[in-house]
Amino acid sequence: MESEQHMKSEPIRMGVYKALCLAVKHHGHVIAAQTRIIQALQYYEHLAEPMAELLNVLAKEFDHVQLTDEILREIAKMTFKAQENKESRVISKFLVRLAETIPRTVLRQMAVLQVHLDSEVSLSFILPSQQTKATHSLTPCELQSSMLSDTLFAI
Repeated sequence: MESEQHMKSEPIRMGVYKALCLAVKHHGHVIAAQTRIIQALQYYEHLAEPMAELLNVLAKEFDHVQLTDEILREIAKMTFKAQENKESRVISKFLVRLAETIPRTVLRQMAVLQVHLDSEVSLSFILPSQQTKATHSLTPCELQSSMLSDTLFAI
C-alpha cells in the first residue's frame, strides 16, 4: 500500500481491500488494522483517499463499521499544531472522502470530531476547490458544518 503506483491499479487495490476486510471481519485484526491505518495517514500523503475507500468497502460489503468508529474516535483525540500542515491536510482529505462515501457513520461520530471543527487548523480541512469568496466570511466551525451538511444531504 505504501507504493503509490500500486494503489493506482484497481485490481491490486481491490485485492488489498478484500484481504484486509476479511482479516478484520473474520480474524480479529481490528486493533492491528486501526493502528496501521492511522500510521498510514500520518506517514503517506497518497493514502488518505484509499484508506477512506477501504473503510467504505468494509462498511458496505462486509457490514463492519466498528473499525471506522474507532478510527474516528482516535482522530478526535489527535492534536494538530498550525505548523503541521501535512498531517492535518492528510487527515482532512481522509475525513472528507469518508464523509462522502459513508456519511451516516461519520455523522454518528460528529460529536467527538467537533473539537477539530473549532480549532485553528480546521481551515486546512477545506479543499481548494471548495474555497470561494462566500466561504471566506464564515468561521471555521460554520464552514465545516456547511460542507458536511452539503455532503450529508446528498445521500
